[in-house]
Amino acid sequence: MTSPHDAATAPPHPLDALVEPFRARRSGVLQLDRGAGRRRVFYHQGEVVQADSDLPKESLLHALEARGTIDGPLRARAEAAAREGPTRPLQVLVDAGAISPDDVRTLLRRRAEHLVAASLAWRDATCAFRPSAGLPPLPTPPTNVTLPRVLMAGAARYLADADVTSLLRPSWGARPRGAPAPPVPIPDLGLGAAQFDFFCSLDGARGLDEVLSFSVLPREEAARLVLLLHRLGAVVFDPPAAAAPPPSPSRARAGAPGDPLAGILVGGPDGSSTSTPPAVHAAGSMPSPAVPEPDPDPGRGGLDAVALFGPGIHQVKAPSVRRPAQAPADLEIDDLTGADLSAVRDLVPSDRQRYFALREQVERAGGHSHFERLGLGPDAGEAEIRNAYFALARRYHPDALHAFAEPIRDAAGTLFAKCTEAYEVLSDPEARKRYVDRVVHGKPDENEQAMLEVRAIIDAEQAFKRGLKLMNAGKLLDAHQDFARAVELYPQEHEYAVYAGFTTFKLNHPKDPGAADRGEAAIREALKQNTRLDKGWHLLGRVMMAKENWEQAKLFLRQAIKLQPANGEAVRDYKHCDAKLASPASSSPLAGLFGRFKKS
Repeated sequence: MTSPHDAATAPPHPLDALVEPFRARRSGVLQLDRGAGRRRVFYHQGEVVQADSDLPKESLLHALEARGTIDGPLRARAEAAAREGPTRPLQVLVDAGAISPDDVRTLLRRRAEHLVAASLAWRDATCAFRPSAGLPPLPTPPTNVTLPRVLMAGAARYLADADVTSLLRPSWGARPRGAPAPPVPIPDLGLGAAQFDFFCSLDGARGLDEVLSFSVLPREEAARLVLLLHRLGAVVFDPPAAAAPPPSPSRARAGAPGDPLAGILVGGPDGSSTSTPPAVHAAGSMPSPAVPEPDPDPGRGGLDAVALFGPGIHQVKAPSVRRPAQAPADLEIDDLTGADLSAVRDLVPSDRQRYFALREQVERAGGHSHFERLGLGPDAGEAEIRNAYFALARRYHPDALHAFAEPIRDAAGTLFAKCTEAYEVLSDPEARKRYVDRVVHGKPDENEQAMLEVRAIIDAEQAFKRGLKLMNAGKLLDAHQDFARAVELYPQEHEYAVYAGFTTFKLNHPKDPGAADRGEAAIREALKQNTRLDKGWHLLGRVMMAKENWEQAKLFLRQAIKLQPANGEAVRDYKHCDAKLASPASSSPLAGLFGRFKKS
C-alpha cells in the first residue's frame, strides 16, 4: 500500500486500506481524507489501538455533550486542552470529575470501533498509511479494538452491495475455500451459526457464483461474508477448474480439492486402491502424511486409512473385510441389515470403504475420552482445543459433505457430533475442570458423589443396626466395631458417635482410664452437637453409674426421661440411682470400709 518511507495512495477501497496494516502487522497511522473530513486509525503491530476524526460531529466533545456529560464552561476548558493533543480534553474531564478513568477507556474503544466501521462507507476517500517511525507516540490509553470483529459487524451497515460486487469481480470465476493457516482464528470472527455453516461449505470444489447461488445465507450476505473472510485471510481463491471429462462413477470426487474424505480411500486409474492425504481446511492444521498403500488382500490385515480425526491425531484402520473372488472391487456387507444394507450396497466401492472406515471410527470414538476424540492430551491449551475442533469441523461438518452419499454423511455427522460434544465440554473452563477431575483424576462428579453419599448413609444405618443387636446380645467388642464403622461412613449422624463412645468407655473402664475418658468425651461432644438425643443422655447417665457418680447420673437420666418419657430403661436406671443414694451404706463416707469388714 505504501513504501516504508513515504505515504502513498492506498488501494481504491477503505476495506483494503484498513485490513492491510492488520495483515502485515504494521505500526503507524492510516489516514482517510474525504472532502473536509479526515479520520485517522492508529495501529501498533497490526492491532488498532486508537482512532480519531476531525469532523465536529465525530469529536469526543460532541459525543460527551450529546450524553449530557459536560456543560458550557467545562466544554470551553476541554476545547482549549484539545489544542495540546487529541486526548487532552479527556484528562481535563477526568480531573473535573465529569467522567471516570474507566469511562475514558470505554468511550475511546466505542468511538474507535464506530469510526473504523463507518470508514467502510468512504468509498471515495483518499487513503494513506504512514509508518510509525518519526511519528509522535501513539495515543493512550490503547483501546484494543478487535478489527476483524468490528469489520464483520459493521460491514452489513456500511459496506454497500455495489462495493462488494466490485471487489469480488476479479475473483468471480475462482473457487473459494478455507485458508490453510488463516491469520485470524475463526472463533474470533464472531460468526453466527448459519455463517459458520456457510464457511464450512467453502471446500474449493465450486466456483464463486455457484457458492453464492446455493448458499444457506441470502446471496448479498454470503457475498459480503466471502469478501471479508478473503480480505482477512481466512478464505483463499483457487483458480477456476479446467475443463475435463466427467469422472467415472467409481472414482467420483477422487482427489477433488477440499474433499473432506479424500484420504479414506480413492480409486486409482487402474482400478486399484490408493490413499491420499485429506485437504487442509482449518486454522493451524497441516497436511496429513501420505498413507501407505493398502494391503492387496484386505482380508489378511485390514486397510490403512488416513487419520479421520485430522493430522497427527488418530491413525485408524478400516475394518478387515473380505472380497469375493468374482468381485474383487466389492466389500462384504453381510453385517448390515434393512435400510443400511440397501443404502450401502448401492455405493461405489471407494465410497463403501469410506463408509466402513467412518463407521468403525464412530464406534472407536464412543470409547474415547473427550481429549482423545480431538486428538489432544489432558494438558492441551485453549487454542489447541479450538484449532483441533475446527479442523474436524472443516472435514466432518454435514455441510462440508453435501456431495457425498447419505450413508457417508450420516456416519460423518455422527462422528462430528461426538467431536462437538467433546469441544463443548473442553472449551468451557468449569465443565473441563469437572471432566478432568472425573475422567483423568478419577474423582466422582456431582451425581456420582450424591449416589456415594446415599450409599454411605444406607451402609452406615445397616452397620448401626447390627451394632445394636450385638450390644443387646452382650457382644460388646463386635458391636463397637459396627458403631465405629457407622461413624466412619456417616459422621453427621451424632447418635452413631454416642454409641461408639459408650462402647469405647465400657470396653476400657476401669482397666484403661485414658481410653475410657475418650469414650466419655465422644458422648459429650455428640450431645453438644445435638442436645435432643435422649439415648445420648441415657448412655451418659450409665457412664456416671459405672463411675458410681449417682447424683450426676440422675441429672443425665432425668434429661433422657424428659426427652423420651417412654424410655423404660432410663426410668429403671433413675430408680436404681435413687436407691443407691437412699441406702445408709452409700450415704456414709466410711460405708465401703465397714461393709468390707462385715463381709470378712
